[in-house]
Amino acid sequence: MANISEELIKEFLRKKINPKISLHEYFVDILGGLFPGILFLLALFIATVPPIFNLSCIFLEKQGNVFQIFREYVIATLQTPSSIWIVFFMIFTLLSYIVGHIFYRRDIKTPDRESFKLLKSEIEKEYMDAIITPAVSRLKRIKSKKENGRHFWLNLSLRKLKKRKQFKILNNKKHQLNIEELLRDNLACKSENDCQFPYPNYNSYLIKRNLMHLLDFTQWCEADERSGDTKVDRKDRRSKTYVNILKIRLRYFHPDKCAIIIRNEGHVRLASSTWHIAKIIRNISWFGIGIVLLSCLLTFVNFNYSNALTSRELLKNLGWILPVFMAPFTILLLSQYLVKYIQKFIHYQRLREVFYVLETVYTAFSLTDELDRLKPLCDK
Repeated sequence: MANISEELIKEFLRKKINPKISLHEYFVDILGGLFPGILFLLALFIATVPPIFNLSCIFLEKQGNVFQIFREYVIATLQTPSSIWIVFFMIFTLLSYIVGHIFYRRDIKTPDRESFKLLKSEIEKEYMDAIITPAVSRLKRIKSKKENGRHFWLNLSLRKLKKRKQFKILNNKKHQLNIEELLRDNLACKSENDCQFPYPNYNSYLIKRNLMHLLDFTQWCEADERSGDTKVDRKDRRSKTYVNILKIRLRYFHPDKCAIIIRNEGHVRLASSTWHIAKIIRNISWFGIGIVLLSCLLTFVNFNYSNALTSRELLKNLGWILPVFMAPFTILLLSQYLVKYIQKFIHYQRLREVFYVLETVYTAFSLTDELDRLKPLCDK
């Protein structure tokens, strides 16, 4: 009886959730919601407040004193009692968390697909270069003789075409199949429509990297002849469910092994929320630039040209436009950079996320001889 009690206690302690993991989850969740919210509110402030402030000064006919008016506002703000600053900080933090959490929970599918499209175009370009460059090189060696005149003009015409049109001319079914195979092996899906986590061709991705021991956990994938799998139609299976089941069982039986998985999920969601924020801020920046251009137009329309110092006064009034214009323009450049930069790696991050789940599950359950707990997921 005592032995049974000891075994039950050990089993309970083993299954008990590690408090460090729980704290890490909350920490990732809080920061994952807070950081995007702060980023969004600060970018929104910089992109809109200076242009609107400058436009209001024009309507109040105080454009020449923009700096002085702004300085007075700053001094008045700094003289605000500390208690009001504390309340403002708390409201700002709470609002940042709420706004950021909305972005943090947005669907990752959209940035993932945009990332896939970008990576796919790079793979196609590399393949086209490998196929077309030798063909163009062969044509370059043809001399401009009369008997080869047709080939000479073909050479010039082909070199003037864009890469995609060159590929279309030299393309055939074999090349299309080769590109699909490259996409399956490197991006785990062969088309934009198939780009759904955890990806229908993830088994091909594993086979390319000789990770055959993980194939038993990819029961949602389409068949790959290299693995000896004969099941072709698996589209009726909800692929995300399989990965979620693996996560749930790993958390229940081996919660201490979940830290790296939680961290990877946090990184992916943070990148996704930043991408969504950058897309929205980019549009808001254009709105701010539009307000600046409107300010320029109103300055020209409302200026008193009867003054003897016309050019000097006009330049003085327009001189405030440049620093005001740089605020939304800088945010526009940064947001555009973030969108492009995140699209370069977020799909690879999602592939890495699936790999860590599968490898952690395999390692945790195989080392403890508990792979039978996963049998319902591994039966072919």
